[in-house]
Amino acid sequence: MEIEQGLLLIDGIPVHDIDLADLRRSIGFVTQEPHVFSDTILENILFGREGIGDDLIKTVLEASHMASEIDSFPQGIYTHVGERGITLSGGQRQRLTIARALISNPPILILDDALSQVDTRTENAILNAVLEMRPGKTTIIVSHRLSTLGKADIIYVLESGDLVEQGDHKTLLATGKEYTRLYERLQLAEELEGVR
Repeated sequence: MEIEQGLLLIDGIPVHDIDLADLRRSIGFVTQEPHVFSDTILENILFGREGIGDDLIKTVLEASHMASEIDSFPQGIYTHVGERGITLSGGQRQRLTIARALISNPPILILDDALSQVDTRTENAILNAVLEMRPGKTTIIVSHRLSTLGKADIIYVLESGDLVEQGDHKTLLATGKEYTRLYERLQLAEELEGVR
């Protein structure tokens, strides 16, 4: 999609001046609806990459909170997960695709509601681990959960596709504008659901 106005820069370079293949290799993207292949857990993580060491695989499994569950699968990491990951829960599929994105260690990682199917405690632990693994790299998190908002250096508030506010959590709450209203609405919804 072309930029309608302004200029999009990555490390100070206009995006149009970056080779498309290089640009694609620089971005990891995990969506709310994960795509899992009818293959083993390991092959889903590697996704055709070769030369990945066991230590890195273990690290991304731990960061995505899949490591503790691997032993419960019949053949461990070599377990086939079926078409579209049918044998996995929604949260396990999301965490598997996060491990896949982390294995390539992209300069830019986009998590688009990528933890919506896990509980808030697990989400918080995974985000902490992901951010700890990626010092100096850009992580863009799209989320509707309060627990996620406070981790961001910069929060962008969109309304009908337009940027209406930006800043850190504390500054945006102090303005009393759209972010404050959204935050209070989310807080009330989470309280009603019994989420702490």
